[in-house]
Amino acid sequence: MFKTYISGPTTIVLVLLLLTGTTLLAAPQATTQQELLQQLQRGIDELQQGNLEKGLEEIEKVIASEPRLAQAHYYAGMANAQAKQWQKAYDYFVAATQQMAGYGDAHMQACRVAYSLQNYEDAYMHAVWAAQAGIDMTGAIAGLEAVAAPPSDLRRRLEAPRVLIGPIDTEALFQQEASVFGGTQTEFGAAGADQTGSARADPFAGLVTPGSSGAGAGGETATGTFPMEIGAAGAGQLAQIQGEIHEVRRRFGEEFVRSEEFGVVSNLSLASHVLFIKVDDVGEGARLPLKGFVKLFDAKTQEEVYSRPLELTDIASVSNLRNEIARYLGYMEVWITEQKR
Repeated sequence: MFKTYISGPTTIVLVLLLLTGTTLLAAPQATTQQELLQQLQRGIDELQQGNLEKGLEEIEKVIASEPRLAQAHYYAGMANAQAKQWQKAYDYFVAATQQMAGYGDAHMQACRVAYSLQNYEDAYMHAVWAAQAGIDMTGAIAGLEAVAAPPSDLRRRLEAPRVLIGPIDTEALFQQEASVFGGTQTEFGAAGADQTGSARADPFAGLVTPGSSGAGAGGETATGTFPMEIGAAGAGQLAQIQGEIHEVRRRFGEEFVRSEEFGVVSNLSLASHVLFIKVDDVGEGARLPLKGFVKLFDAKTQEEVYSRPLELTDIASVSNLRNEIARYLGYMEVWITEQKR
């Protein structure tokens, strides 16, 4: 049952994977990335040795330096859960999911802690998101159904098409062949690219999907263990952090997670569609308008199935960005509903 999920001995394994290859970050930042990962390593080492307070202190320093690193929030949540600080643990798990769309393990742990807090509405919500991300939540949902009625749309949401939030093509801005996933940048034809957004090369080329940090698609993490790995997901996410451009991608992921028509995964093999964003221009000044294209590709056939010009009036404004991206998601929800018919 839920109450035994976060208990027992702690097993922590950290694979420290430093960034390799070219990224869109400047060289001085690359050193900071390495230092952040090393500091996170130190925090995990302390947790492994049973020094929860010292380990959490190291991890919180990482969060203070780079609050957008989802794995750091996740590990802080695990440490607080081990210390039975349930509300703090829940808040950290939620923060992790806000920074990485489709972070199945964080949703799973948030579900478990919400259950312990008897917050069954939130427990159901995270159970759905964890299941959409590819984690087997059958037992967790059954446990919830024994104590609280499920949402009326539970089954429909569990069966929703799953989207991988793919790369943002910023070649028009940065003029370098390095994608935010660390692979080869998708190339676009010079003629007509701004008008059609059509890809000359396969947008799947070089796409490296960050895996879930522990439990695989086949089942939940074993009781009482901490699936603590940075791996490609942590290193890859550090490479994606690019100020407002990063925030555009994150907001798209956040809106897809909230959608009643889509689910979000972090592994290409689990996806039915891949979201691809092309940025052609970002204005200057106090307002930062962005122009480009938003596309959906079929994950199996790798064919483009949906495309729409993207115009965001001010990507520096949090409320404005959220509202405008929600509008574009609405367009895609209408499209996917029509496809189901």
